[in-house]
Amino acid sequence: MKSMKIRAVKVLKSLRHNSPDLIHQNLRELNDEQEIIETVVRAGRSADRSDWAACRACFTDDLFLDCDGGSHGPAVMKSDEVIAEWKKLSKSFSSSLHFISSFEVDIEEDTAVCSSLIQLVHTDAATPNAGNGKIQQSFGCYSDTLILDDYEWKISKRVYRQNARVTL
Repeated sequence: MKSMKIRAVKVLKSLRHNSPDLIHQNLRELNDEQEIIETVVRAGRSADRSDWAACRACFTDDLFLDCDGGSHGPAVMKSDEVIAEWKKLSKSFSSSLHFISSFEVDIEEDTAVCSSLIQLVHTDAATPNAGNGKIQQSFGCYSDTLILDDYEWKISKRVYRQNARVTL
């Protein structure tokens, strides 16, 4: 897996060698990597904002989902059903925050795998801002497979492995 910095260095080296094909290829890889990361982040950020249409737009129609601590085992589901389930679940929290970082992206033509670390924070809806509510934190890793669908990267498979969960 190549980091964005390594891809940027490749672009600069291709400029030095004045190779238009290589420049184009390296710029496309750099652009694709950025769009892939933005898609993964947008899925979490839009869920945090309860913008379910924007969240849904990050996923293909059929989604393979395998999440530790989820309500079901690994399965291929309709993304509309997944979003409806997340929307219902979100009503039990007053807020959620997805902190997604440390991205590694591997691109092969129109398919990519994006691995990242996630810290998810939920606050208890029963006592919002009362000072005695619960805060749930989950720490883990995403492994997202994305496909290029009509010039947009979309998540077709999400595997979440929870490393720890803390309730404060």
